[in-house]
Amino acid sequence: MDRDHPGGGGEDGGESLRQHLRTQTSDQVPNIALLGSGGGERAMVGLLGSLVQLEKAGLLELLLYLSGVSGSTWCMASLYQEPDWSTKLEAVKDKIIQRLSGPKVVSWTDAFAKLKKYYYEKDFFSMTDF
Repeated sequence: MDRDHPGGGGEDGGESLRQHLRTQTSDQVPNIALLGSGGGERAMVGLLGSLVQLEKAGLLELLLYLSGVSGSTWCMASLYQEPDWSTKLEAVKDKIIQRLSGPKVVSWTDAFAKLKKYYYEKDFFSMTDF
């Protein structure tokens, strides 16, 4: 059974799940999903915390699906920037914390320069990019 999933376990994820559930065959292994909520930074931190705790419990590799809306997708975007994120969750966590701890003062000059760059490069962006 091929279980290519966000937890990064591949076939090992299915085997780990069989061991956790004490099942004998692949058709008895359930599909496990983690769903993140919306709510801005609160949702981003909440999903990150859930993933970290799943990793500590040895269950992260069992995930088949990872989905979210709004703020939780901010966490997911950070995850997917890191190849093999499920084995480097601490590094992703540190990057998110650093970004959240960044400067609180917005420089309008810098913001408009960034907008101008996006415009001339015909790049797509949203206000969450700032």
